[in-house]
Amino acid sequence: MTTRVFFVPSLVPLILASFASFTFGGCDSLRAGKDAALSALSERVPVPVVEQLDNSSWKGLRPTLKLMEDADSEADLVALAEPLTSVGERLGAPVARWNLHIVISPEPNAFALPGGTIAVHSGLFALSPTGEELVGALGHEVGHVVGRHGVEGLVTRAGASIALSLLMGDLGAFTQIALEQTVGLTLLKFSRDQEREADTLGVDLLQKARYPVHGLPTFFRGLQAMEAGRTGDLPAFAKKSLSLLSTHPMSEERAANLDVLSKGTAQGSPDAKEVTLLPAEQRARYARLRSKVLASLTPEEREKHDAVVKAFSVSGVKATTPEGTR
Repeated sequence: MTTRVFFVPSLVPLILASFASFTFGGCDSLRAGKDAALSALSERVPVPVVEQLDNSSWKGLRPTLKLMEDADSEADLVALAEPLTSVGERLGAPVARWNLHIVISPEPNAFALPGGTIAVHSGLFALSPTGEELVGALGHEVGHVVGRHGVEGLVTRAGASIALSLLMGDLGAFTQIALEQTVGLTLLKFSRDQEREADTLGVDLLQKARYPVHGLPTFFRGLQAMEAGRTGDLPAFAKKSLSLLSTHPMSEERAANLDVLSKGTAQGSPDAKEVTLLPAEQRARYARLRSKVLASLTPEEREKHDAVVKAFSVSGVKATTPEGTR
């Protein structure tokens, strides 16, 4: 059966304008600066379709990653993220089921697919001795899911004619084209507006979950310092840690905004700054999980993790090596 895409001239300027303005910055509130047409289009993609795109993308990515194959550790990560994902669902995340995985890699990275698959690199565990930086990064990634940023990227890449069919309620053409593009989904660079929105959503998620928020700006400040070359000469594998900034661009304005948000002044929650540690049960869970992740590293992997941790330590980020606190 052939899918027909109808051409409606009066709607074409709306579609084209949404793509032309997609990457421009300037937002002072949660949805400000986010193109209304693109947002409306992404919200027309129902959860079952988002889940299908998520599954297809993970199926393509999975063979390229070294995962920590330990059900208990994944369960601990799911439990650690649960306060954030529960809030995310209340905020409208297009998720049927959250799936969290641990990737063995020294790069302090994490990424989220559109339908709730989140992968966290072992490098993040190495850098975060008590969990604040890691849960901050988790909050940011859940923020991308809540903001439907991956779906927006697929709508953008699908093209104006397919977006027009989506606007008219024809999911078939969009789904077919989007599925062909999901393998490269994590390579999409988020716009500055999307990053600011993920920051705002992430801080809001952390506050509502009663998790500390200061780890998020601390973590990104450390990446910014590394990118600026303030950590000396790094080995090649340590420089790869900056790949996170290629998909999560950091500007001084955004860093300053994160500092404001983390102090609880932007969301009307001044008491949020009083939360400095994870709750006791989650802190114990994180310590157990972190110990298992770092113990699973080979000697060569430990060396690479140490190099990245050292670079972050120089940049001012509190960090721990697999052997102990520096």
